[in-house]
Amino acid sequence: MNIKEMLEKTATEMPQKTAIVLGSYRITYGELDKASNRVANALISLGMKKGDHVAILMSCTPEWVISYFGVVKGGGITVILSSMLKAPELDALLRDSDSKFLMTEKSFTQMLSSVLPTLPLLKHIIEIDGDFYKRMVASSSAVSPTVEMRDDDETAIIYTSGVLGKQKGVVHTHTGLMSAPPVVVQGLGLERNDIFVAMIPFFYLLGLAAVLLVSFMKGATVVIAPRFTPRNLLETIEREKATMLCGVPAMFNALAMLDDDTLKKYNLSSLRVALTAGAKSSAHLMKTLEEKFHLTLCEIYGLTEFLIVTMGTIHNRKLGTAGKPACELRILGDNGEEVPKVKLERLFVKLPGQQWAITKCLTSQPRLLQMAGFILVI
Repeated sequence: MNIKEMLEKTATEMPQKTAIVLGSYRITYGELDKASNRVANALISLGMKKGDHVAILMSCTPEWVISYFGVVKGGGITVILSSMLKAPELDALLRDSDSKFLMTEKSFTQMLSSVLPTLPLLKHIIEIDGDFYKRMVASSSAVSPTVEMRDDDETAIIYTSGVLGKQKGVVHTHTGLMSAPPVVVQGLGLERNDIFVAMIPFFYLLGLAAVLLVSFMKGATVVIAPRFTPRNLLETIEREKATMLCGVPAMFNALAMLDDDTLKKYNLSSLRVALTAGAKSSAHLMKTLEEKFHLTLCEIYGLTEFLIVTMGTIHNRKLGTAGKPACELRILGDNGEEVPKVKLERLFVKLPGQQWAITKCLTSQPRLLQMAGFILVI
């Protein structure tokens, strides 16, 4: 199914179930479904056509979720931008993505005040904390728009981190994004009554697919933790009776180093699973985390281009590793055929500022490999 169908199916089955929590704010699946329909219909009334690029530059709030599903339901392609970027970077991405609409907040439009008037394709800037947005949504229909949508339609552009150069937009289809949730649901043993704390913003693919879409597919509740500190998180776990956490190793390292006296102040008995990704984890600290919090830690490795490459599950994992392959990977040539593999017993690699290293690898054929700014002939 596509992303629109997924949300509508869950909302139909459990309209009164809480979908999103942020502090004292709560929104049910039924309310989320109708609110996103209003956004979709409002965007269509402003002239959004199927396939138009709609940038989302917002804080990680329930309104982010409503806006995201609103764009999807209206047939737009979401251009998901990081709220941590500065004006020059956002300027480049808005131009590169050919965005026609920008859904944002007043604080971001102020930061981009000198940039936005120079974007030739940008037709509408919608501040979700402004009066225009409130009037626009209030007067829109809460009925799902009738936009023809296929599973292989493009639905999102998510930018890579740009470690070796400028950020590059990765285009995802509905099928591409929806391929991850079933794997994560099974790997974590996620159930309808789970309460998943999102310590990762939704503008990261990990937060969007491995937390938001995964939870919504199953009908679980997502609790947004907007600013990570150990104390804030412990309070959130106790208050919401959270069962799952998703974060990066640095967050879990900080939790693992908490002293026992601090942990005894909170009731954390509801926790059972944590998911980590984004960097190499420490097997020692992750073992400490499991022992202190009485949970099972799973690690996942993926890319902006492909969410799950490997994953450790609650039934099959090894701390300090990113698990086993979750899919079959092949290298295809220009003709679409798999290229032959040549085994190299010894490959000498020298990364900048490091010593020569000897490793083993597989390569499709002798070629030039460009790695971290230098060329290696093999």
